[in-house]
Amino acid sequence: MFLKNKFQTLDGRWLIILGLTVYFSILGFSEVWFGTYEKTWQWLGVPARRYFIDLQVLLCGIEEFLQGHNPYTWIKCTYNYPLLWVVFSYIPYFSLAYLYQIAIVLIFLFFTGVLLFIKKTSWRNSLIYSALLLSPSVMLALERGNNDVIIFLLIGVSLIFNAKDSKKISYAFLLFSTFLKLYPIVAFVYVLEHVKTKKVLFLLGFGVVLLFVAYLIVIQEQLKPIYKIHPREAFLSYGIYTLPFRIYSKVTFFSLETLKTAALLVALLGCSYFVIAQMRSTQTKNLYPAEPIFFNGYLIGSAIFVSTFMAGNNFDYRFIFLIFTFPQLFNWSKITDFRRVALIQLSMMGFILWTPFLLEQSTHLYPASIVISLIKEILCWTLFFVQVKFLVLYVFQRVRLLT
Repeated sequence: MFLKNKFQTLDGRWLIILGLTVYFSILGFSEVWFGTYEKTWQWLGVPARRYFIDLQVLLCGIEEFLQGHNPYTWIKCTYNYPLLWVVFSYIPYFSLAYLYQIAIVLIFLFFTGVLLFIKKTSWRNSLIYSALLLSPSVMLALERGNNDVIIFLLIGVSLIFNAKDSKKISYAFLLFSTFLKLYPIVAFVYVLEHVKTKKVLFLLGFGVVLLFVAYLIVIQEQLKPIYKIHPREAFLSYGIYTLPFRIYSKVTFFSLETLKTAALLVALLGCSYFVIAQMRSTQTKNLYPAEPIFFNGYLIGSAIFVSTFMAGNNFDYRFIFLIFTFPQLFNWSKITDFRRVALIQLSMMGFILWTPFLLEQSTHLYPASIVISLIKEILCWTLFFVQVKFLVLYVFQRVRLLT
């Protein structure tokens, strides 16, 4: 009985740490015993490429710029980020010579940040957390050393400062992450939690948008090569255009542009429906926020997913921002009115995040791989509309409360 009670009060994060330790120990064993971890990671659904390819591109581009070359045209790397990333060169050892060390530090900071963010949790929840965090889609971001991990950390720091009522510092970190990758601009939706009047909302919103537009004007010459170089494909990707790419690869009856236009119209019509429904509605719904940092995390995670989904094509590693939604979903799963939608979202995310593993295991099963890909697309679209509905509901309710 004592051991049972002890186990029930155990901080579930220790089980998550145990899972991470076992996972990376297996990769380390593969590296030592077989001479490479690539095949093991590939079997787990992570298309491994040695040398943290995305981080290598980032560091290479920074070095080329510092040496007086144009990183967007330099043959040694396919740099496709704003030049503001050069500011990281002021951090000691942030250079290509320390590629592996930087990658290891980022992985450590990522999981440390996640464990601090989710706070103490039950061992049952920890099993679900472990399954989600060890998924191929999350590991893809770490294997590539993608700079979305840095954006994730910056947004996490912003949430922490916001929870400590250091609003200006919180907004500064969020604005900095926006200047680095642009799409975090939508994360400012959580500012509505702290605005009391429509005047303040207008001034704050106008100020953020003005800074953002001014920044876009300043870097417009950088945006052209970034847009041109940015990869767009359907493999291990999500967004409104991935399904048209998949359909076009099998059936060429319709042109790709026609399919993409149809997908965009479906997304816009769905969003418009939720907006019009809220405009006509006068009812309010208790959204049962947990701790403010969890609720704000859900707002940010869902806003980034919705906006990047609308952007067209994104590699699956960008699913890491859904991690911000997990604690609030676990809280909702305890509330009768929200239990079903919370569990449905967690289930959809679980399948979506583990799709690369399922595809890897069904490589030689032609019909199965198509079915798995189709289910993933359906679930991504469903999750998109579920989170759009919530965000529209939240924004309208908050705005109606302003004086």
